Amino acid sequence: MNVRLAALALRRVAPWWLALALMLVGVLAASSASSSEPAASALARQGVWSVLALLATLTFVPRAAGLAARFSSLEFGWVGAQPVSRARWFGACLAGSVTATLAVCALAAALAESAARFDGAALREVGLAAVPERGVLDGREPVRWSIDASADETLRVELLFVGIEPTAEVEWRARRGVEERSVRATLSRPQALELAVPPGIGTVELELERTSGGALVLLSGERLQRLTPCESSRSASLALACHALLAWTALMALALGLAPWIGTRLAAALALVATLAAWLPGDTFAADVSPVGVLVRALDVAGRGLVPGVPSLAELACTALCALAGLALFVRGLGHRRGGA
Repeated sequence: MNVRLAALALRRVAPWWLALALMLVGVLAASSASSSEPAASALARQGVWSVLALLATLTFVPRAAGLAARFSSLEFGWVGAQPVSRARWFGACLAGSVTATLAVCALAAALAESAARFDGAALREVGLAAVPERGVLDGREPVRWSIDASADETLRVELLFVGIEPTAEVEWRARRGVEERSVRATLSRPQALELAVPPGIGTVELELERTSGGALVLLSGERLQRLTPCESSRSASLALACHALLAWTALMALALGLAPWIGTRLAAALALVATLAAWLPGDTFAADVSPVGVLVRALDVAGRGLVPGVPSLAELACTALCALAGLALFVRGLGHRRGGA
């Protein structure tokens, strides 16, 4: 990678006026969402990150595509005269583009944590576990299933409320050997339940039951969250920054690779569509594998007052595949569109 070329890419992808505009929008978002309440602080953090992530995606990805298209057409003579391989050109362009997003991550983290004035102990997501597909609590048979979890974990499940009657009382029990933990709640709206895992080793047997009331309660989604204690809720911004960097790396690598072949606008659009296509196999696949899908889910987790988990191997592998695909397309396509961007 050539540092001088990376600096050139950075200046073109993130000129000073664009950086200033993002900063002003971020300051406005942070000032309007600022709160010291725990729930409102989580929403403030989510809001600032969402605004800056969306704006950075919609501005930086097209500009990265325009950078590659310009090198491939209007400036191809100058590019070809440089003693730098095409792979190094790609590396420099990607490094400069990702550096711009790194600055956005720092800005988003600073503004989000200034808006989220509450700081206290939180729960960090460390994994997900399956729940029964037909989890309907109607007062007859309890819903039973089992998972593997360690003794320091807390389980969290989302419940939907169907208001046939005003309320429904539910009980969630966890057993491991002779140890048992339980939690009761009266639902009048959708709600999440949290339950500490019993001590010991081995499988945890779970039982969820409607004990009174006439409303129906449904398990929401396909999985429950496994959580562990975290000293500070501000760790959420660090996790969001990691996921955002991976998502932007994947998007920009694809945009850089596609632009020499199909031009700036189509390359930027196709890069976004290619990552959004991860939802076609299902929400679970997108939330586990696609860097953009993982970022979207991490923002949702942060908005609930939880700390998102660290990047998974699947997310890292998908980002690496996008980078390799962008590299192959860039190397083969550079100069393909001489005479126009």
